[in-house]
Amino acid sequence: MLDGRDFQGTLGSILDLRASAYNTVAVALGTDVSGSENAAVGLVLGRLAKNPVQRNIGRVKDGDLGIQAAFLTGQTTDIKDIALASLDALHDKGYIFPRKFQGKNGYYFNDDPTASPLSDDYSSVARGRIIDKALTLAYTTYVEEILDDLQVDTVTGRIAAAVIKDYQAKIKSVLDLEMTAKDEVSNVTVTIDPKQNVLSTNKVVISLKILPKFYSKEIAVTLGFTTSNG
Repeated sequence: MLDGRDFQGTLGSILDLRASAYNTVAVALGTDVSGSENAAVGLVLGRLAKNPVQRNIGRVKDGDLGIQAAFLTGQTTDIKDIALASLDALHDKGYIFPRKFQGKNGYYFNDDPTASPLSDDYSSVARGRIIDKALTLAYTTYVEEILDDLQVDTVTGRIAAAVIKDYQAKIKSVLDLEMTAKDEVSNVTVTIDPKQNVLSTNKVVISLKILPKFYSKEIAVTLGFTTSNG
């Protein structure tokens, strides 16, 4: 989480983070101190630390940020008085900053973008945190299996079916307990190709596929009259 220092207020010249390729980096560009050249990075990190890994820091149900005013880094105009079109442009370039909602008190983060294109699997901080947690759990699970001696199928010479089931069950139970049951992901799938030539490679390749949750970043309501409620 980088401090977006020394923003001069010119949206046209600010770096477009969505054209970058740093999906483990995010840039905060908001502060609660008028004219501060430093962004309130601690405010962002505090919300991240409070939240489960899948949670977007801008989630309205989590409540406002508890600040009385909000500014873009280096600026003295409160964000509530900045034109929405300007904030939209800043949002589209992938920066994190406080925002207001019509009819609601307080300030909320706009989103959790990383410095990467929207097409990137890790274009948001939450998606990166999900994978980071799954990676950590996979490591702590399988590090115990390093250099273990395992059976091969006596007919094919490939990895035995019992070994496949054991390896799959180990990580599936951990991920289901630590992530699926905690509502951090929608589902986890574990697959191991039984045709792997483990006798030659001495390596087992395991595929973990995480089905994430989705985020209602936009809600469009079509409103109109009808002649029937049928």
